[in-house]
Amino acid sequence: MKIWKWLGFSAVYRSPRQARKKKKKRGYVTASETSLYRLGVALLQIGLWKPLDATKVAQVRQAEERPSQFGPKYDLLTQRCLNFDFDGSRPDLNDKGLQTKVYKTVVMELERMVDALDGPTYVQC
Repeated sequence: MKIWKWLGFSAVYRSPRQARKKKKKRGYVTASETSLYRLGVALLQIGLWKPLDATKVAQVRQAEERPSQFGPKYDLLTQRCLNFDFDGSRPDLNDKGLQTKVYKTVVMELERMVDALDGPTYVQC
């Protein structure tokens, strides 16, 4: 089962990009963009240690401006998900290229950060 389905993300929320464009009509995003946006909101909540409502885009954008307690690398990962910044990839999580980019630029980086916090692992013989 894909992690996005397991997490129960849906395509209900308005586009974060559209919400920032005051003069244009707001639209809906694809399920993939919404999934990554919600992941970004979850990372933002963890980084700021503050609950946020993902449907209140202005509140999320305001919170995004504040630095997290985990540093600039974590903030970059968060912003990448919030803004769907994956080098012009198609917004389709079934696309292997996008899956690879998300895995390498978000999941693996988060794992590296956790490993750095854990310190070296020693094996007893």
